Amino acid sequence: MKVLLLDPKLLNRRGHHFHTDLAIYEECKARDIPIEILGNRKVAPAILPRLPVRPVFATSTYPSCTSPHDLRSDWATVNRMVEQDLKEGCDAALGPEDAVLVPSARDSFLGGIFRWYSTLPEPRPHICLRLLFEPGFDAKKEGPTRAVALTAAFVEEQMRAWASLPADKLSLVAERHALAVHYQRICDFPVTVLPMPVRYPPASVTGALALRSDRHAPHIVFLGEGRHEKGFHLLPDAFRDVLAKHPEIRLTLQTSRRFDISPDDVQSLRALSPNVSILRGPLSVEEYDDLLFSSDIVLVAYNPESYALRTSQIFLEAVGAGKVALTTRGTWMQQEAEKLGLANIYVDEFTSAGVASATQHLLRNWPAAADRAQRAAPRVRQHHNPARFVDGLLRVIGGCGHAAGSEQRGVAGRC
Repeated sequence: MKVLLLDPKLLNRRGHHFHTDLAIYEECKARDIPIEILGNRKVAPAILPRLPVRPVFATSTYPSCTSPHDLRSDWATVNRMVEQDLKEGCDAALGPEDAVLVPSARDSFLGGIFRWYSTLPEPRPHICLRLLFEPGFDAKKEGPTRAVALTAAFVEEQMRAWASLPADKLSLVAERHALAVHYQRICDFPVTVLPMPVRYPPASVTGALALRSDRHAPHIVFLGEGRHEKGFHLLPDAFRDVLAKHPEIRLTLQTSRRFDISPDDVQSLRALSPNVSILRGPLSVEEYDDLLFSSDIVLVAYNPESYALRTSQIFLEAVGAGKVALTTRGTWMQQEAEKLGLANIYVDEFTSAGVASATQHLLRNWPAAADRAQRAAPRVRQHHNPARFVDGLLRVIGGCGHAAGSEQRGVAGRC
Protein backbone atom coordinates (compact mmCIF):
# COMPACT_ATOMS: atom_id res chain seq x y z
CA MET A 1 0.00 0.00 0.00
CA LYS A 2 1.15 3.54 -0.71
CA VAL A 3 -0.42 6.77 0.48
CA LEU A 4 -1.06 9.84 -1.68
CA LEU A 5 -1.53 12.86 0.60
CA LEU A 6 -3.41 15.81 -0.92
CA ASP A 7 -3.17 19.26 0.67
CA PRO A 8 -3.82 22.22 -1.67
CA LYS A 9 -3.11 24.61 1.21
CA LEU A 10 0.31 23.18 2.11
CA LEU A 11 2.27 26.31 1.31
CA ASN A 12 4.42 27.36 4.27
CA ARG A 13 4.77 26.94 8.02
CA ARG A 14 1.72 29.06 8.89
CA GLY A 15 -1.27 27.25 10.35
CA HIS A 16 -1.74 23.57 11.01
CA HIS A 17 -1.27 22.22 7.48
CA PHE A 18 2.53 21.91 7.60
CA HIS A 19 2.68 20.48 11.11
CA THR A 20 -0.12 17.95 10.51
CA ASP A 21 1.32 16.80 7.20
CA LEU A 22 4.83 16.58 8.66
CA ALA A 23 3.64 14.42 11.57
CA ILE A 24 1.81 12.01 9.24
CA TYR A 25 4.72 11.90 6.78
CA GLU A 26 7.30 11.11 9.46
CA GLU A 27 5.11 8.40 11.00
CA CYS A 28 4.51 6.73 7.62
CA LYS A 29 8.24 6.85 6.83
CA ALA A 30 9.02 5.26 10.21
CA ARG A 31 6.71 2.37 9.26
CA ASP A 32 8.12 2.05 5.72
CA ILE A 33 4.77 3.08 4.23
CA PRO A 34 5.45 4.82 0.90
CA ILE A 35 3.91 8.29 0.95
CA GLU A 36 3.78 11.04 -1.68
CA ILE A 37 2.62 14.58 -0.90
CA LEU A 38 0.98 16.98 -3.33
CA GLY A 39 1.00 20.58 -2.09
CA ASN A 40 0.78 24.14 -3.31
CA ARG A 41 2.81 25.34 -6.30
CA LYS A 42 4.23 28.16 -4.18
CA VAL A 43 5.41 25.85 -1.41
CA ALA A 44 8.18 27.52 0.60
CA PRO A 45 11.60 26.06 -0.25
CA ALA A 46 12.51 26.11 3.45
CA ILE A 47 10.11 23.27 4.26
CA LEU A 48 11.26 20.92 1.46
CA PRO A 49 14.24 19.37 3.30
CA ARG A 50 11.84 18.14 5.99
CA LEU A 51 8.76 17.55 3.88
CA PRO A 52 9.22 16.60 0.20
CA VAL A 53 6.26 18.20 -1.57
CA ARG A 54 5.29 18.02 -5.23
CA PRO A 55 4.01 21.52 -6.14
CA VAL A 56 0.70 20.83 -7.92
CA PHE A 57 -2.03 23.18 -6.65
CA ALA A 58 -2.32 26.78 -7.81
CA THR A 59 -5.07 27.82 -5.39
CA SER A 60 -4.56 30.55 -2.81
CA THR A 61 -4.34 29.46 0.80
CA TYR A 62 -7.38 31.28 2.17
CA PRO A 63 -10.40 33.13 0.78
CA SER A 64 -9.92 36.82 0.12
CA CYS A 65 -13.54 37.88 0.24
CA THR A 66 -15.52 40.52 2.07
CA SER A 67 -19.14 39.39 1.62
CA PRO A 68 -21.22 36.18 1.54
CA HIS A 69 -21.53 36.35 -2.23
CA ASP A 70 -17.77 36.68 -2.61
CA LEU A 71 -17.20 33.82 -0.16
CA ARG A 72 -19.32 31.34 -2.11
CA SER A 73 -17.83 32.53 -5.39
CA ASP A 74 -14.32 32.13 -3.99
CA TRP A 75 -15.06 28.60 -2.75
CA ALA A 76 -16.48 27.59 -6.14
CA THR A 77 -13.46 29.01 -7.96
CA VAL A 78 -10.96 27.23 -5.71
CA ASN A 79 -12.81 23.92 -6.12
CA ARG A 80 -12.62 24.25 -9.90
CA MET A 81 -8.89 25.01 -9.69
CA VAL A 82 -8.22 22.01 -7.44
CA GLU A 83 -10.08 19.69 -9.81
CA GLN A 84 -8.12 20.97 -12.81
CA ASP A 85 -4.78 20.86 -10.99
CA LEU A 86 -5.29 17.21 -10.00
CA LYS A 87 -6.39 16.18 -13.47
CA GLU A 88 -3.35 17.85 -15.02
CA GLY A 89 -0.71 17.39 -12.34
CA CYS A 90 -1.39 14.11 -10.52
CA ASP A 91 0.32 11.30 -12.41
CA ALA A 92 0.57 8.88 -9.48
CA ALA A 93 -0.27 5.29 -10.43
CA LEU A 94 -2.92 4.27 -7.91
CA GLY A 95 -4.45 0.84 -7.47
CA PRO A 96 -7.17 -0.56 -5.21
CA GLU A 97 -4.61 -1.42 -2.52
CA ASP A 98 -3.50 2.23 -2.25
CA ALA A 99 -5.02 5.12 -0.31
CA VAL A 100 -5.61 8.80 -0.96
CA LEU A 101 -5.55 10.84 2.26
CA VAL A 102 -6.90 14.37 2.59
CA PRO A 103 -5.71 15.27 6.12
CA SER A 104 -7.40 18.69 6.17
CA ALA A 105 -10.60 18.23 4.15
CA ARG A 106 -12.06 21.73 3.82
CA ASP A 107 -14.95 23.50 2.14
CA SER A 108 -12.73 25.12 -0.50
CA PHE A 109 -11.61 21.88 -2.12
CA LEU A 110 -13.97 19.05 -1.12
CA GLY A 111 -15.89 19.37 -4.38
CA GLY A 112 -12.81 19.64 -6.56
CA ILE A 113 -11.20 16.53 -5.10
CA PHE A 114 -14.45 14.59 -5.49
CA ARG A 115 -14.78 15.44 -9.17
CA TRP A 116 -11.16 14.37 -9.77
CA TYR A 117 -11.55 11.15 -7.80
CA SER A 118 -14.76 10.21 -9.61
CA THR A 119 -12.88 10.25 -12.94
CA LEU A 120 -10.18 7.78 -11.82
CA PRO A 121 -10.32 4.43 -13.61
CA GLU A 122 -11.69 1.43 -11.76
CA PRO A 123 -10.67 -0.16 -9.52
CA ARG A 124 -10.10 3.07 -7.64
CA PRO A 125 -7.92 3.53 -4.57
CA HIS A 126 -9.50 4.00 -1.16
CA ILE A 127 -9.92 7.66 -0.16
CA CYS A 128 -10.03 9.01 3.39
CA LEU A 129 -11.23 12.52 4.25
CA ARG A 130 -10.19 13.90 7.62
CA LEU A 131 -13.05 16.34 8.07
CA LEU A 132 -12.52 19.73 9.68
CA PHE A 133 -14.88 22.60 10.35
CA GLU A 134 -13.15 25.90 9.58
CA PRO A 135 -15.55 28.81 9.05
CA GLY A 136 -14.62 31.44 6.50
CA PHE A 137 -13.14 33.91 8.94
CA ASP A 138 -12.39 36.37 6.14
CA ALA A 139 -16.10 37.14 5.65
CA LYS A 140 -15.34 40.44 7.35
CA LYS A 141 -18.63 42.20 6.69
CA GLU A 142 -20.74 39.38 8.07
CA GLY A 143 -18.84 38.26 11.16
CA PRO A 144 -18.46 34.78 12.65
CA THR A 145 -22.15 33.90 12.95
CA ARG A 146 -22.78 34.29 9.23
CA ALA A 147 -19.44 32.69 8.35
CA VAL A 148 -20.28 29.57 10.36
CA ALA A 149 -23.70 29.28 8.69
CA LEU A 150 -22.25 29.78 5.20
CA THR A 151 -19.53 27.19 5.77
CA ALA A 152 -22.01 24.62 7.09
CA ALA A 153 -24.32 25.11 4.10
CA PHE A 154 -21.55 24.91 1.51
CA VAL A 155 -19.99 21.80 3.07
CA GLU A 156 -23.43 20.13 3.19
CA GLU A 157 -23.80 20.59 -0.57
CA GLN A 158 -20.45 18.94 -1.25
CA MET A 159 -20.76 16.09 1.26
CA ARG A 160 -23.90 14.77 -0.43
CA ALA A 161 -21.74 13.84 -3.42
CA TRP A 162 -19.14 12.08 -1.29
CA ALA A 163 -21.81 10.05 0.50
CA SER A 164 -22.78 8.50 -2.84
CA LEU A 165 -19.53 6.49 -2.90
CA PRO A 166 -19.49 2.86 -1.74
CA ALA A 167 -18.40 2.30 1.85
CA ASP A 168 -15.45 0.14 0.79
CA LYS A 169 -13.94 3.09 -1.08
CA LEU A 170 -14.57 6.02 1.26
CA SER A 171 -13.63 6.65 4.88
CA LEU A 172 -14.69 9.76 6.75
CA VAL A 173 -12.84 10.58 9.97
CA ALA A 174 -13.06 13.49 12.40
CA GLU A 175 -11.21 14.78 15.44
CA ARG A 176 -14.05 14.70 17.93
CA HIS A 177 -17.40 13.02 18.51
CA ALA A 178 -19.56 16.15 18.11
CA LEU A 179 -17.94 16.91 14.76
CA ALA A 180 -18.49 13.32 13.60
CA VAL A 181 -22.16 13.52 14.54
CA HIS A 182 -22.45 16.85 12.72
CA TYR A 183 -21.17 15.39 9.47
CA GLN A 184 -23.16 12.17 9.81
CA ARG A 185 -26.34 14.22 10.04
CA ILE A 186 -25.34 15.97 6.82
CA CYS A 187 -24.46 12.99 4.65
CA ASP A 188 -25.82 9.86 6.40
CA PHE A 189 -22.42 8.17 6.20
CA PRO A 190 -20.40 6.75 9.11
CA VAL A 191 -17.70 9.04 10.51
CA THR A 192 -14.96 7.58 12.71
CA VAL A 193 -13.33 9.57 15.50
CA LEU A 194 -9.52 9.40 15.42
CA PRO A 195 -6.90 11.02 17.68
CA MET A 196 -5.15 14.10 16.34
CA PRO A 197 -1.62 13.63 14.89
CA VAL A 198 -0.04 16.14 17.26
CA ARG A 199 3.71 16.40 17.63
CA TYR A 200 5.15 17.83 20.86
CA PRO A 201 8.42 19.59 21.70
CA PRO A 202 11.15 16.96 22.24
CA ALA A 203 11.70 17.97 25.88
CA SER A 204 8.08 17.19 26.75
CA VAL A 205 8.07 13.92 24.83
CA THR A 206 10.97 12.66 26.95
CA GLY A 207 9.17 13.68 30.11
CA ALA A 208 11.53 16.56 30.94
CA LEU A 209 8.71 18.85 32.02
CA ALA A 210 9.83 21.69 34.24
CA LEU A 211 7.46 23.13 36.82
CA ARG A 212 8.30 26.77 36.25
CA SER A 213 5.74 28.44 38.50
CA ASP A 214 7.92 28.41 41.62
CA ARG A 215 10.88 30.28 40.15
CA HIS A 216 9.61 33.31 38.25
CA ALA A 217 6.61 35.27 37.16
CA PRO A 218 4.60 33.43 34.50
CA HIS A 219 5.46 33.84 30.83
CA ILE A 220 2.23 34.17 28.79
CA VAL A 221 2.35 33.45 25.05
CA PHE A 222 0.05 33.65 22.05
CA LEU A 223 1.03 31.08 19.39
CA GLY A 224 -0.16 30.78 15.81
CA GLU A 225 -1.46 33.43 13.47
CA GLY A 226 -3.29 36.31 15.14
CA ARG A 227 -6.87 36.75 13.92
CA HIS A 228 -10.14 38.15 15.28
CA GLU A 229 -11.59 34.64 15.66
CA LYS A 230 -8.65 33.89 17.96
CA GLY A 231 -9.26 36.99 20.02
CA PHE A 232 -6.00 38.74 19.19
CA HIS A 233 -7.78 42.09 18.82
CA LEU A 234 -9.00 41.78 22.42
CA LEU A 235 -5.50 41.54 23.88
CA PRO A 236 -4.40 45.22 23.96
CA ASP A 237 -7.23 46.30 26.26
CA ALA A 238 -7.19 43.02 28.19
CA PHE A 239 -3.50 43.17 29.06
CA ARG A 240 -3.57 46.87 29.81
CA ASP A 241 -5.60 45.82 32.86
CA VAL A 242 -3.59 42.67 33.56
CA LEU A 243 -0.19 44.38 33.42
CA ALA A 244 -1.43 47.19 35.66
CA LYS A 245 -1.99 44.62 38.41
CA HIS A 246 0.80 42.16 37.44
CA PRO A 247 3.64 44.21 35.93
CA GLU A 248 6.08 41.37 36.52
CA ILE A 249 4.61 38.95 33.94
CA ARG A 250 6.10 38.52 30.46
CA LEU A 251 3.91 38.47 27.35
CA THR A 252 5.07 37.14 23.95
CA LEU A 253 2.74 37.21 20.94
CA GLN A 254 3.18 35.80 17.45
CA THR A 255 1.48 37.48 14.50
CA SER A 256 2.29 38.54 10.94
CA ARG A 257 -0.87 40.69 10.54
CA ARG A 258 -1.74 38.79 7.36
CA PHE A 259 -5.47 38.77 8.04
CA ASP A 260 -7.69 41.05 10.11
CA ILE A 261 -5.28 42.34 12.76
CA SER A 262 -4.56 46.06 12.48
CA PRO A 263 -1.19 47.78 12.99
CA ASP A 264 -2.81 49.70 15.85
CA ASP A 265 -3.46 46.44 17.74
CA VAL A 266 0.21 45.49 17.49
CA GLN A 267 1.47 48.95 18.37
CA SER A 268 -0.86 49.14 21.38
CA LEU A 269 0.49 45.86 22.68
CA ARG A 270 4.09 46.94 22.25
CA ALA A 271 3.39 50.15 24.15
CA LEU A 272 1.97 48.34 27.19
CA SER A 273 5.26 47.30 28.76
CA PRO A 274 8.91 46.46 28.04
CA ASN A 275 7.88 42.91 29.02
CA VAL A 276 5.73 42.58 25.87
CA SER A 277 7.43 41.01 22.83
CA ILE A 278 5.92 40.72 19.33
CA LEU A 279 7.23 38.03 16.97
CA ARG A 280 6.49 38.86 13.35
CA GLY A 281 5.89 36.14 10.76
CA PRO A 282 5.90 32.34 10.97
CA LEU A 283 8.27 30.45 13.23
CA SER A 284 10.41 27.48 12.32
CA VAL A 285 9.58 24.19 14.07
CA GLU A 286 12.54 24.73 16.38
CA GLU A 287 11.59 28.34 17.18
CA TYR A 288 7.98 27.30 17.85
CA ASP A 289 9.10 24.48 20.15
CA ASP A 290 11.45 26.79 22.04
CA LEU A 291 8.74 29.39 22.57
CA LEU A 292 6.21 26.80 23.72
CA PHE A 293 8.70 25.22 26.10
CA SER A 294 9.64 28.64 27.55
CA SER A 295 6.00 29.48 28.24
CA ASP A 296 3.88 28.98 31.33
CA ILE A 297 0.45 30.03 30.02
CA VAL A 298 -0.73 29.70 26.42
CA LEU A 299 -3.63 31.90 25.28
CA VAL A 300 -6.29 29.99 23.34
CA ALA A 301 -9.16 32.31 24.26
CA TYR A 302 -10.91 31.88 20.91
CA ASN A 303 -14.39 32.85 19.72
CA PRO A 304 -16.86 30.16 20.88
CA GLU A 305 -19.01 30.71 17.78
CA SER A 306 -16.14 29.54 15.59
CA TYR A 307 -14.75 26.91 17.96
CA ALA A 308 -17.82 25.03 19.14
CA LEU A 309 -17.13 22.33 16.51
CA ARG A 310 -13.62 23.36 15.59
CA THR A 311 -10.57 21.97 17.37
CA SER A 312 -7.24 23.59 18.24
CA GLN A 313 -3.95 21.79 17.81
CA ILE A 314 -2.23 24.62 19.69
CA PHE A 315 -4.36 23.77 22.74
CA LEU A 316 -3.26 20.12 22.65
CA GLU A 317 0.38 21.04 22.05
CA ALA A 318 0.27 23.33 25.07
CA VAL A 319 -1.43 20.90 27.44
CA GLY A 320 0.71 18.02 26.16
CA ALA A 321 3.79 20.05 27.01
CA GLY A 322 2.51 20.62 30.56
CA LYS A 323 1.49 24.24 30.01
CA VAL A 324 -1.61 25.98 31.31
CA ALA A 325 -3.97 26.76 28.43
CA LEU A 326 -6.42 29.60 29.01
CA THR A 327 -9.47 29.07 26.82
CA THR A 328 -13.01 30.30 26.33
CA ARG A 329 -16.19 28.83 27.77
CA GLY A 330 -18.37 27.15 25.13
CA THR A 331 -15.51 25.87 22.98
CA TRP A 332 -14.20 22.40 22.24
CA MET A 333 -11.12 23.35 24.25
CA GLN A 334 -13.22 23.94 27.38
CA GLN A 335 -14.80 20.50 27.02
CA GLU A 336 -11.36 18.89 26.70
CA ALA A 337 -10.06 20.86 29.68
CA GLU A 338 -12.90 19.54 31.84
CA LYS A 339 -12.21 15.95 30.78
CA LEU A 340 -8.55 16.38 31.69
CA GLY A 341 -9.23 17.94 35.09
CA LEU A 342 -7.50 21.21 34.29
CA ALA A 343 -8.08 24.32 36.37
CA ASN A 344 -11.72 25.39 36.22
CA ILE A 345 -10.84 28.86 34.92
CA TYR A 346 -12.24 30.04 31.59
CA VAL A 347 -12.90 33.24 29.68
CA ASP A 348 -16.64 33.62 30.30
CA GLU A 349 -17.22 36.36 27.71
CA PHE A 350 -15.36 36.80 24.43
CA THR A 351 -14.42 40.39 25.25
CA SER A 352 -11.31 42.23 26.45
CA ALA A 353 -12.82 42.41 29.93
CA GLY A 354 -13.52 38.68 29.85
CA VAL A 355 -9.93 37.86 28.87
CA ALA A 356 -8.54 40.22 31.51
CA SER A 357 -10.74 38.81 34.29
CA ALA A 358 -9.90 35.18 33.48
CA THR A 359 -6.16 35.91 33.19
CA GLN A 360 -6.11 37.63 36.58
CA HIS A 361 -8.10 34.78 38.12
CA LEU A 362 -5.56 32.34 36.71
CA LEU A 363 -2.60 34.31 38.02
CA ARG A 364 -4.17 34.38 41.50
CA ASN A 365 -4.45 30.58 41.40
CA TRP A 366 -0.92 29.97 40.21
CA PRO A 367 0.83 27.45 40.79
CA ALA A 368 -2.18 25.17 41.49
CA ALA A 369 -3.26 25.51 37.85
CA ALA A 370 0.26 24.67 36.68
CA ASP A 371 0.27 21.52 38.80
CA ARG A 372 -2.98 20.31 37.19
CA ALA A 373 -1.56 20.96 33.73
CA GLN A 374 1.56 18.96 34.55
CA ARG A 375 -0.54 15.98 35.65
CA ALA A 376 -2.71 16.11 32.51
CA ALA A 377 0.20 16.27 30.06
CA PRO A 378 0.98 12.52 29.83
CA ARG A 379 -2.67 11.66 29.12
CA VAL A 380 -2.80 14.11 26.23
CA ARG A 381 0.46 12.87 24.69
CA GLN A 382 -0.56 9.24 25.01
CA HIS A 383 -3.88 9.81 23.20
CA HIS A 384 -3.18 12.47 20.58
CA ASN A 385 -0.04 11.62 18.62
CA PRO A 386 0.96 10.58 15.08
CA ALA A 387 1.35 6.90 15.93
CA ARG A 388 -2.19 6.55 17.27
CA PHE A 389 -3.57 8.53 14.35
CA VAL A 390 -1.87 6.30 11.76
CA ASP A 391 -2.91 3.16 13.69
CA GLY A 392 -6.52 4.31 13.47
CA LEU A 393 -6.16 5.39 9.86
CA LEU A 394 -4.89 1.95 8.81
CA ARG A 395 -7.77 0.26 10.61
CA VAL A 396 -10.28 2.60 8.94
CA ILE A 397 -8.82 2.00 5.50
CA GLY A 398 -8.80 -1.73 6.18
CA GLY A 399 -12.50 -1.70 7.06
CA CYS A 400 -12.82 -0.54 10.69
CA GLY A 401 -16.01 1.49 10.91
CA HIS A 402 -17.35 0.42 7.52
CA ALA A 403 -18.89 -2.85 8.68
CA ALA A 404 -20.50 -1.25 11.69
CA GLY A 405 -21.32 1.89 9.76
CA SER A 406 -23.12 0.06 6.96
CA GLU A 407 -25.42 -1.49 9.54
CA GLN A 408 -25.77 1.53 11.82
CA ARG A 409 -25.72 4.67 9.73
CA GLY A 410 -25.40 7.76 11.87
CA VAL A 411 -23.48 6.17 14.74
CA ALA A 412 -19.92 7.48 15.03
CA GLY A 413 -17.33 4.77 15.38
CA ARG A 414 -14.07 4.99 17.31
CA CYS A 415 -10.80 3.39 16.25
